[in-house]
Formats: sequence, structure tokens, C-alpha cells
Amino acid sequence: MQNAYAVKIPVGRYPRTERVTKLRERALRAIDTHAMWYQRSETNADDRYGWDDRQLLSFYKAWLRHRDAPTTLLRRTLAEADMIASEPVIISGDDLICGQPNVTALSDAERKEFEEYRTQYIHQVPQVLGRTGHMGLRFEKLLELGIEGILSEIDIHRQKLDENKPLEYTEKTEFYDCCEVQLRALLTLEDRYAAEARSRGFNELAELIERVPRKPARTFREALQSMHFYSFILRDLFSCGRPDRYLINYYRKDIAEGKLTEEAALELIDCWNLQYTFYTRPTAAVSYIVGGLAPDGTPVCNELTWLFLQSIEHVRLAYPSVGLGYFKGMDENLLAYACELLSQNLTHPAIFNDDAIPASLHASGLAMEHARNYINSTCVEITPIGCSGFWATSPYHSCPKMLMDLLGTKRDFKTIEELKSAYWSWLFSEVKQGQIHQNYLQLERMRNGGESPLAACLVDDCLARGKGIDQGGALYNHVLPDFIGATNTIDAIADIEQLVFKEKKLSLDELYEILCNNFSGHEDLRQYIIQKCPHFGNNEAKMDAWGAEFYQKLVESCPKQETLRGGKVIPGAFAFMMHEDMGKVCMATPDGRLAGEAFNGGSDPVSGRDIKGPTASLLSTTTWDQRPFLGGIAVNMRLNLSGMTEDKMIAVKSLIKTFMARNGFELQVNAVSPETLENAMREPEKYADLLVRIGGYSDFFVRQYPPLQREILARSYGEL
Repeated sequence: MQNAYAVKIPVGRYPRTERVTKLRERALRAIDTHAMWYQRSETNADDRYGWDDRQLLSFYKAWLRHRDAPTTLLRRTLAEADMIASEPVIISGDDLICGQPNVTALSDAERKEFEEYRTQYIHQVPQVLGRTGHMGLRFEKLLELGIEGILSEIDIHRQKLDENKPLEYTEKTEFYDCCEVQLRALLTLEDRYAAEARSRGFNELAELIERVPRKPARTFREALQSMHFYSFILRDLFSCGRPDRYLINYYRKDIAEGKLTEEAALELIDCWNLQYTFYTRPTAAVSYIVGGLAPDGTPVCNELTWLFLQSIEHVRLAYPSVGLGYFKGMDENLLAYACELLSQNLTHPAIFNDDAIPASLHASGLAMEHARNYINSTCVEITPIGCSGFWATSPYHSCPKMLMDLLGTKRDFKTIEELKSAYWSWLFSEVKQGQIHQNYLQLERMRNGGESPLAACLVDDCLARGKGIDQGGALYNHVLPDFIGATNTIDAIADIEQLVFKEKKLSLDELYEILCNNFSGHEDLRQYIIQKCPHFGNNEAKMDAWGAEFYQKLVESCPKQETLRGGKVIPGAFAFMMHEDMGKVCMATPDGRLAGEAFNGGSDPVSGRDIKGPTASLLSTTTWDQRPFLGGIAVNMRLNLSGMTEDKMIAVKSLIKTFMARNGFELQVNAVSPETLENAMREPEKYADLLVRIGGYSDFFVRQYPPLQREILARSYGEL
């Protein structure tokens, strides 16, 4: 172990196997290839999230082949099915879990062909705009039925259709056709993988692939292979939910029958986890949670809970993002082990509040059994597993830019309350218009689709209702707008009050002109703001009350009317990496932030402004009510956890318990020291796998843009 203090866990502590080490090295090499994938996908808004160029080329060709399809949705589905069935087969003799994309660069000839087909495609096809993925699928159903069982379920629903109701009959038949054609395409790919494994003498692997996901899983390995094969072809961000709950019976049965050992199970988990890196697009997040409370309210802390956490030590990569469900009275050793992992600079697990989050979901209209079966669908967005049509981060709203846009049009406020009132009006109007736009996107998707029929097969009640996710087939369909830079704006408005209305150092016109010039010639004023003006996050009553007022207004700004698909509009307040993107295009702000600098990366205080330590910071962060913010809360803390001792362990556990007892939703920790970050900026080649928490997810520090690196470095580093 790297730490002097190590928690005793009830399963064996096993070293990483040679097989896993080799697969991890392959995954690290693949990340460089994926950088090209990221650049392409960021510039082509018409392309499905996460598809690589080879998939797209296959899809474009198939789209043109299926020009005779009677509807756009069927044509899109048939083209995707052809793409799935013809996916390149990639198998290694070291694979225990197999199925990988080929994201290598296209040749010059292929690139030319790609551009020609793409030009034809984009001039014919409605764009897929709005959120796709970002949900947990009900993989238990896949494991229980297999694809053949799901096809049988579709046949049963077909037989119930009434041809004398032509609209309903046609719409549902179209949906069932879409599901069936893609499921059969996946079976074709499964057959091709099995045949390739046989031809290369990998007979054990061939038997595995021949079985799943076609048929129900019987063993722990079959369950992992089935889930992976279904997921990797989707490419989008679909979570496996709470795997230690529904995989435990497969594990225990194999152990009892002598087919599996703890160490072998951990190696399978490692291999399964590592596969995420091969098919998840860079700067994304895909997640699962272990522990917490089951749908019936009983604690989950079984053998797999410990093994999935132990796998974090072996994988040591950005994907998957692992969470731990916390609840009052949870196993102290489990919480201590999570803290130990964080002390190793692993960034996982994030800690989620299994007491507060289900209660909030239930209050929003979810049945408690669904509320307790939630997932952070990518970063920290909260969605119910296997029944969600939620649109997370839809859209992003820049709180600081709204303030600066307001000040660009009006500055003759007589009091700070007048300014606040004008800001609330601006905020409410922008959020309303943002939701109107989301309704338009959902209307277009309702007509022409965009979400995968394969995903809909594992989302309740799509098959029973005969409707895809885009058509409102999921049980729950909330829209979750996300507010970026909230704490920057809290500080900015407080600083205006201090400088303009209390101290009268300058007029609002004069301050705005200084901001337009990016504090040029006024560094003394900027330092006065940073050093002397009030800042949220220091456990000061007035600023805490103002912060609570601001966050309450974000809740109130969300329209009360149902969304197009019958859901609610529910806020989030985390950044993913949008705090950098939105900061780039925003002028200087009254909190002392310079033009183009990243906003704060989470729901916590502005980096470097919480100067009274981590306890004060967490107390301030939980003075406002986080429970309405199902769209996501990311509270980032940088703590000195090196050389973990028993006293330090007690202190960090106490911080977590305090945060959770005050209804904090989610807490994530960076334990990497400032010196390590500075060294990584100077010599990035030596720190290729250094992980940090960004704004709700983990990523490799040296792969971030310098402004974002500086924002992470500036975050407070708390001593325990």
C-alpha cells in the first residue's frame, strides 16, 4: 500500500494481474487515438454523440442505401443497424471481456470518401440535437432474458395491437420494427465475434460470446460480457447503475459451485472496467455507484461492493467514474476504505447521499422504489435507473454572463436590491426561453428520433407503451437545466454591493468600464476585491444567507409548466467542463475574475476564496438547500490526505458525515498536492495518468487546457 494507514477490508487484497496490467497499457495508448475522435465529434453537431469516424462512414453509406424506407425514423434505424452488424471485430487473446471499437484514423482515401458521404447526409437529414444517453439502463432485464427474450417480449406486445386503430397501430409497429432490427443487428455482430474467436482458436471466449448477450446470463463472467457487448456498441453514455446489487447472485453462485474465486472475480471486474476507456469519448463521464440503500431501504454492502472499489486501485483511469452511496449508519470500514482510495490520488469514489437524494427524487414525483434506484448518469446528474427519459444539462446557463449582459444594458440602479431584481428578471426570462428551445428539440426528436432503440429496450415502459424514449416511452421525463458559475455570480453581486453601494469607491458605470478593459491599470482594485471584499464559503452568516437566496432563485426560475414529454424542469448547479468553455467567452466579472478565465468548477465556493478551511467551506456550501438540484451538485474539495493516519482518517470521515447530515448531495475529493500539479504542468510526459476532479467528473490533468489546469491548481488545499 502507498499509505501508512490502511483499512482492513473483508475480501482479499490482491495485486493487479499481468493480464490487467497489459490491458491497462493498451487503454492508455488508446487515449491518444481517442484525442482525434474528440476533436471530430466536437465540430460535427449533426453526428451522434460518441460515434467514431469508421462508424459514421458506415452509417452514411447505409443511410443512402435505405432511401426507400417509409419514415425518417425507420431509415435512421436501418442505417444504424447496418452499421452495428458490420462493426469491425477486434479480439485479443488476453481478453476476458471482449468487444472494442476501431477508432484508428481513416486513410486519405477513406477520409475523402467520408467527406463526400457526409456532405450528402447533412443536406438530407434532421440533426440529432438535444440530449442523448445520460441514463442508466435496466441491465438486469438483459441478463434475465437475453436478446432473444427481449425479441419474444416485442412479439407479445405486437400481438396486442389493434389494426382498427391505424394511428396507434402504425406508430407502435414502427417502434417495434426499430427495436427488432437493431437487436437482430447486434446478434449478427455477436455471431461475427464468435466466429472470429473460433477461427483464432480462442474457444473459451467463443463459447462465451455465442451465449451472451443472445441468451440469459448464467455466470458472473457471462453477465459482465453481456452488459459490455450491449454497451460498447451504443457508444453513448449509458450507465450500468448499481452493479453490486444485481450481480451479487451470479457471483455467489459461481463461488459456491467452485467456478470462481475472489481474485478471479476481481480480475474480471478490472477487465470490464478497463473496456470503458476504449469506447467512451474523451472528456466524457460514464458511471456506476456501489453501496448505499437498496430499493427496499436495506443497506448494500456485499462482497462485490468491496471488489468494485478495490478495482479502482487496479484500473487507475478516468473511466468508469465510480460512486459510493452514503447513508447514516453505513459500515464505517467501507467509508474508511473510500477515504483510503481517495488518499492515493485516485479521485474515485465520489460520495453520494443515499439518504437525501432518494427523498428529493420522491418529492419530485418518482415512486420510492425508483427514487432509491438512482444513478449519477454521467457526472453528477441524478436520474432513475432503467426508467429515465431525463434530459440532463439541458441547456447550460451562464450565470456570470447573464449578469454582465444585464450591466451592458442598464447600470442606473439606486440600490443593490434594484440590481438583484433586474437580474432575477433576466434570469427568469433566459431560463424560460431555454426551456422553449428544449421543447422544440424534443418535438423534432419525437418526429424523427435520435435516441437508440437498443437503449429503449432497457428503459421502462418503452416496450409496454410501444414508444421510444424520444416519443415519451420512459416513465419519467424531467429536463435538467444546469447553472454554471453560480458562486462567481454570488461573489460578484456581493462585491458590487460592497464597492458601489456601501463603500462608494466607484460608480457602477466606472466599474463596468474597468471590467470592459479587463482590469487594465486597475490591478490594485482587483486585489482589493480578492483580498478585502466578502466571498461565499467562509461560514459567514450574511454571505451564506445571500448564497441561499441566490440558489433559491435558481429553483424558482425553472418553469412550472410540464415539458413537452410531461416532465418537470429541475435545476442543476455543476460544471462538467463548461466552466472553462463558458468562461472563455465571458468578459471580466466583478468578483475579480479576468476575461476568459474559467468560472468556478462546481457548486462549492470560488477557487481560492474560501480561506477559512474545509469545514467552513462545507458549512457554507450546505447552508443553501441542495435537495431541489437533481440536475446535479458537484462539490470539489482538495485535501491533504498524503500519509493517511488514523487521526486524519477520523477527520476526513467527520467532514463527509457533516456534509451528508446537512443534506449535501455529492462530494468529490482531489488529494493531489499543489506541488504535484505544478510539476505535471512543467513535465507533462512524466504524469500521463495523473487524475484530477474537474467539475463533476475525473480526467487526466495533463490533457486539460492550461487555463483549466490553472483553475484546478487555484482550488483551496485544505489541511486536516
